[in-house]
Amino acid sequence: MPQSNTSTGRRAALGLLLALLLLGLLSAWDRRLDAPPLEEAPTGDVTPAGPAR
Repeated sequence: MPQSNTSTGRRAALGLLLALLLLGLLSAWDRRLDAPPLEEAPTGDVTPAGPAR
C-alpha cells in the first residue's frame, strides 16, 4: 500500500514537471513567432512609410 502512494506521488510530480516544461516550450515558441524575422528588422537607412509624394 505505501508503495502505491509513493508511485502516485512520483507520477503526479512527473506529470506536473512535464506540464510546466510543455508550457514553457509553448510560450517560447509563441514569443518566437511574435518576433519579427531578422531579415525584416528595420535598419538605419530605411525611410519610414508615409504618404506617396
